[in-house]
Amino acid sequence: MKQISDDKKREIIKALEEHGANYPCPRCGNKSFALLGGYLSQTVQNDLDSIAIGGLSIPSIVVVCKKCGFLCQHSLGALGLLPSEEVASE
Repeated sequence: MKQISDDKKREIIKALEEHGANYPCPRCGNKSFALLGGYLSQTVQNDLDSIAIGGLSIPSIVVVCKKCGFLCQHSLGALGLLPSEEVASE
């Protein structure tokens, strides 16, 4: 699988910093994090009885604590990293 480019990672890190996402890990207090090498797309479900494929989703990036492995998701739309037509559907 192709990884996110270094340029894109720098853009994501800059957006996180601009939005104030620079606090230590909420679980262990560590200050060292890494970006997951790809995107995560959370599907928004209307109920818990079935699984919908396609439809509304929230594209995000995942930040991983380098000490305890805590995962933190950030919406790409909220960070201003999606084209405007995709942000409207979030």
